[in-house]
Amino acid sequence: MIEQETMVQVCVFEPGAIYNRRREIHAHYGGQRQGGISTPKSAPLIFLFTGESGDQFGYRDGPREDGTFAYCGEGQLGDMGFVRGNLAIRDHIASGRDLLLFEKLRRVGFYRFLGYFTCVGFEYQTGLDRAGNSRRVIIFHLRPTIGGEAPELQEAVSRLSAL
Repeated sequence: MIEQETMVQVCVFEPGAIYNRRREIHAHYGGQRQGGISTPKSAPLIFLFTGESGDQFGYRDGPREDGTFAYCGEGQLGDMGFVRGNLAIRDHIASGRDLLLFEKLRRVGFYRFLGYFTCVGFEYQTGLDRAGNSRRVIIFHLRPTIGGEAPELQEAVSRLSAL
C-alpha cells in the first residue's frame, strides 16, 4: 500500500503585489484570519500583518535606522510573553518556518507583500495595554532575507515613517 502525503502548494508571493487576506492568503494556507500574526498549521509559514490600525492597541511597527523592521508582538492586555505568535516569531528558524510581512492598505481586506524576513533579535519596551495600564512589550527586529532591500520595502519604510 502506498501512503499518500498531503502537500501544501508552494508559497509564491511577489514583493509589492497586493493580496486579499482572506481569499488569497488564508483560503490557500490557513492560519488565523484576525490579528497581526497568523501561524497556519498546514504550511511552514508565519504571516505578519502591519499597518496603522495597530496604534489603537498600543502597537507601533516600522523601520529602524539599522535597516531592520521593528515589529510589535501580540497581546493587548498585560505583559507580552513568548506564547502563540510571539513564540512562533522568536523560534521561526529553529522550527523551519518563513516570516512573510504584509502591509495593510486602505482598501479593506487588502495587503501589500513586503517580503520575506528573518527575526534577528528582540527587545523589551514599556508601553500601554488596551486598558491603559503600563506593561512590557516585545519588539522583534526583522531583517529582509530575499533580495536585500527591495524597492517595495523601501517604499513601505517611507510610508510608515511618515505616520
